[in-house]
Amino acid sequence: MEIFSFLATYAIPLFAIAAALCGAVVGGLVGRSNDKQKRIGELKREVLLESLDRAYEFEDAMRKFTANAPLGGSDPEADAAAGAALGRALALDSEMRRLRGRVAVVGSQAIIDSFAEFQTATDKFMNECARQINSDGIFRGAEAQKFHLAYVQALDKYVNKTRHELGVRRSVKAKNELRTDSVQVHPPRDEGDGAL
Repeated sequence: MEIFSFLATYAIPLFAIAAALCGAVVGGLVGRSNDKQKRIGELKREVLLESLDRAYEFEDAMRKFTANAPLGGSDPEADAAAGAALGRALALDSEMRRLRGRVAVVGSQAIIDSFAEFQTATDKFMNECARQINSDGIFRGAEAQKFHLAYVQALDKYVNKTRHELGVRRSVKAKNELRTDSVQVHPPRDEGDGAL
């Protein structure tokens, strides 16, 4: 009988204390899990945005290179600008290869595949530049345009995959394709052809 009276007197308060302790432990575990997920989300955001920054810097460097390289030899300032832009592009290409590992850690499979696709476009663009320069020392911007266009299209896809990964639901049509005009080489106009 004493056991029943003890249980009746102390069971409810002991149960309440045990429930409170369990709630605190579970709440702490959930809180730590939420903090971990938040840190992972912040890391993912940081890595993906850094990869985009480097990709756009690379695109800008290659655009400057392709705009100045066709003038090769005839304009020392253009030669210097093309050389500086190519040097920057090579450094950024190395940074992008380093970032590829970080993207693979935090990104989804769609992000990883999209990053690899535009990295392949980068390699093709760089290989075309090297091929032209090594063949006869002359860089032809018009021939490189298709590689530049393939790069910016792959970059646009990566931007949209990244937007989706970061929770921005709507895709955008980027304006990168307009920037390829800088690498076109136009033949000199004949004054007698009636063009304005």
